[in-house]
Amino acid sequence: MKDGSESFAGVILKASSLIFVYLIIQRAFGYFFNSILTKTVSQADYGGYTFAWSVAMFATGIFLLGMPHATSRYIAYYRGKDDAESIDSVIKTGFTITVLLTFIATMLFIGVTTLFPTILSLTYYLTLFTLSILIIWSIGSFFSHGILTGYRRPEISGFFAMLHPVLSVTFILIVVL
Repeated sequence: MKDGSESFAGVILKASSLIFVYLIIQRAFGYFFNSILTKTVSQADYGGYTFAWSVAMFATGIFLLGMPHATSRYIAYYRGKDDAESIDSVIKTGFTITVLLTFIATMLFIGVTTLFPTILSLTYYLTLFTLSILIIWSIGSFFSHGILTGYRRPEISGFFAMLHPVLSVTFILIVVL
């Protein structure tokens, strides 16, 4: 019995260590992202990027309608029942709905910024930035929060959470340069 608990403790220690390392890397990329912004853009542009980022995060939370969390719940539920066919169905359905909701959110965002340009007052580049972040975070949220959390793989989920800032920095460099 003691050997089983030691191996369980080892698994917990390994998973916790990986999550901690991913958290440190994620924070480092976040600081790197802010460092790039503050050194390459003016104070007014930095405020614009921060606003655009906030709009994208708000829209992602609203338009996904909790789909990643629902997917995670049903993956865990069907894993408990050992029903692989239902798990595949949940993943396919959740992904399809997430892509559809992301497309609708993207079209609504484009429509609002085109018809009412003074509501958000975003430049062309900030609009592209907001759309790219909206798409990245919507799909990434489905994979990291939906699928990986449902499978209870926190170390892999942490890795995907770490990729979000990397992709964000990449897109901001593309837009700024």
